[in-house]
Amino acid sequence: MERVDCDTAHQYELFATLPPLGGSQYPGRKAAKSDADDKCSEEFIAFLDAYSGPETLRASHLAPDEEEWYADESVQCYLKDIDGSSLYGSALDDAPNYQRHEYP
Repeated sequence: MERVDCDTAHQYELFATLPPLGGSQYPGRKAAKSDADDKCSEEFIAFLDAYSGPETLRASHLAPDEEEWYADESVQCYLKDIDGSSLYGSALDDAPNYQRHEYP
C-alpha cells in the first residue's frame, strides 16, 4: 500500500499496528485473515470509544501472507469510509484519548 500525506485525499488511514498473530505454522490465508479481522475489530472498538468525528468509518486490515507470517510481520489495521469516499486529514485527530498501538 502506498503511503500518502493525510493532507491529501486518501482511501485508508493506518490506525494501529498490532503484534504478529503468532503460531508456529501458517494457518492458511482464510484463517490468517479471520484472525487479523478479529484483532483489528477489537482495536476499532477501542478507537471508536475515543472518536468524536463523523460515524462514517469502518475498519479494514492487511493480514500476513505465508511469507510474512514466518517473518513475524505485524498486523496493520486501517480506517476507511463506509461508502468508499476519500478521507481528508487524520481521523486520529478526532480521537485524542485513543491509545494507538504501534508495534515495530
